[in-house]
Amino acid sequence: MTCEVAPDNGLNLRGSFEGKHLMEHIHLETAEAMAHYTSDMFAGQPAVTKNSYGKGCAYYIATRTDTAFNRSFYREIANRHQITKVVQEIPYGVSVTQREDAEYRYLFIMNFLNEENKLLLSDNHWINLRTAENIGRKITIEPYQVIVVKTQI
Repeated sequence: MTCEVAPDNGLNLRGSFEGKHLMEHIHLETAEAMAHYTSDMFAGQPAVTKNSYGKGCAYYIATRTDTAFNRSFYREIANRHQITKVVQEIPYGVSVTQREDAEYRYLFIMNFLNEENKLLLSDNHWINLRTAENIGRKITIEPYQVIVVKTQI
C-alpha cells in the first residue's frame, strides 16, 4: 500500500513509500500526521505520526516500511534531535544499548557470538563498571561477554 509523506513533516522527508504486511488503522488525538495512506480502505488515514509531550516527542510508524524509508526516517530523526553515534560500527552479533542519567552515559555491550569482537567508542574516557578500569576508546569483547561502561556527560 502506498503512503505519501506530508509536505510539512518537519523531517525533510519527501515523496512516497510502501507500507506492507501490516497496516494499522489509527486516529489522531494529540499527535500530528507525518504521512498518510493513499489507497484502499485506509486512504487519508495517518501512517506515520509524531506526538510532542513536554520536552520530548514520540514517533509512530503504523505500517511495516521498506529499508530505504527506514534509513531516511531514522537519519532525519537523528539529525533533527542531534543524536550522535557513540559506537560508529557495531559488529554483527554485538548489541550496544545506551542509557543516561544526570551525570553519566552508560553503554551495555553484549557479544552474542562465540568469537571475540572489537569496538571503537567515540571518546577516550570510558570506565568499565565491573573493574573500574579506564578502558579508553578501544574495547575487545570476548565471546558471550557483557561489558557495562560509563563516561561522564
